[in-house]
Amino acid sequence: MLVVIRGAGDIATGIAVRLHRAHMKIIMTEIPEPTAIRRTVCFSEAVRKGSMVVEGICAELAHSVKQAEEIAGGGRIAVLVDEHGSSVSLLRPDVVVDAILAKKNLGTKITDAPLVIGVGPGFAAMVEGVPMVCTIDGILRGILPEGIRVHAGMKSGDIDPRCEREYCYSVSEKALAVGGGVLEAILNLSK
Repeated sequence: MLVVIRGAGDIATGIAVRLHRAHMKIIMTEIPEPTAIRRTVCFSEAVRKGSMVVEGICAELAHSVKQAEEIAGGGRIAVLVDEHGSSVSLLRPDVVVDAILAKKNLGTKITDAPLVIGVGPGFAAMVEGVPMVCTIDGILRGILPEGIRVHAGMKSGDIDPRCEREYCYSVSEKALAVGGGVLEAILNLSK
């Protein structure tokens, strides 16, 4: 599976590390003069240095779409200077992840790939052409799978205002509290 990640800063790099460990081919796009601050954990440094290793994973600068495909096909992450994402249509990826974090969409389209994921602000989910609006700020902790029929007013996602990524992968305090009530009821029955 080929994934194009727009951006190669620290969040985009974290995404690339996870996807690479899941054996996906990764091509990242970046601007000619990257502005990432946490450079020791950013594959964007490959633009300056020619290559960058983060957590034992190597990313290499590609000078063409063909070279990017070769690098990704060889088990490494390719970083391609492509500020406007024009390589996406040539690469025809299975997934596009926009991790630029520019606070607005810089050109990623829902039609760029079979699956397009917008990370950060500036993106709106569309359900049969109707915008899905979130009423609070936070991190998307969960969402219904594609294909589930929904209706107006139905809960289809979960936003956590604490914005802690680890909460996306741990049982909620509410669920544990309910579990504690169940445990207490069972223990009381045993008396």
